Amino acid sequence: FKFDLRIYVLVTSCDPLRVYVYKDGLGRFATVPYREPTNGNVAESCMHLTNYAINKHSKDFVRDDDCGSKRRITTVNSWFKDNGYDLGKIWHDIEDVIIKTLIAAHPTLKHNYRSCFPNHTRGSACFEILGFDVLLDRKLKPWLIEVNHSPSFHTDAPLDKEVKEGLLYDTLNLIDLFANDRRRCQEEDKRRVQERLLRAKTIDASQAAEAKMKYEAHFASHEKTHLGGFRRIYPNGNEEYYSKFFDQSTSLCAETAASRARSELAKQLREELQA
Repeated sequence: FKFDLRIYVLVTSCDPLRVYVYKDGLGRFATVPYREPTNGNVAESCMHLTNYAINKHSKDFVRDDDCGSKRRITTVNSWFKDNGYDLGKIWHDIEDVIIKTLIAAHPTLKHNYRSCFPNHTRGSACFEILGFDVLLDRKLKPWLIEVNHSPSFHTDAPLDKEVKEGLLYDTLNLIDLFANDRRRCQEEDKRRVQERLLRAKTIDASQAAEAKMKYEAHFASHEKTHLGGFRRIYPNGNEEYYSKFFDQSTSLCAETAASRARSELAKQLREELQA
């Protein structure tokens, strides 16, 4: 049967990029045995599509946690391991796809973040849970189908409830809400606005860098005891390897007409504010 994996990815920071993968997710199987596409079977949606929304209406849909049409990723992992497949290699390749996908979007993410939180220096002001849909071909090479910006947290089965409740619980533990209190951040922003209005001396680059380093040290300590079901995939001793992809994504973004227009508009706004 054709299947795909819904993998939950947590991005706690985009500047610098910090990415985690959750230990569990969903394996979603088609309900009709796979055959090479032909004129006669190309319309068989339950053969060629793995979407749960489609296959759950099939008479062949099986509700079983171990061998059903929807399974936990940990169950799929156990099957790979029991049948002699290199599970470490499979996930190394999947995580490589995830990291490169986020690097490709990094210039835009970073720009939008700095536009929304220009004065925020205490860690990251937001986070995102993404749903990566990945398909493995016959050679176990991962192919990215899509990235869901707002993955569904609907639970219409005990399996969904277990996976998604654990994901949300571990996410809230990991992001350290107390260190990024909303009221504290709002007060900090108000204070900086008042400083600019009064033409007081604003925080300089060295002070901002120092505040950032202090928070990163705090978060690193917090992470050790609050990972839960997450594992960090970037940075994870792989910064040197992926640095070249950051360079390429930055140059690609800089060469687009839209990015040039954004840079010009940002320059005009800065000049107006300084006038």
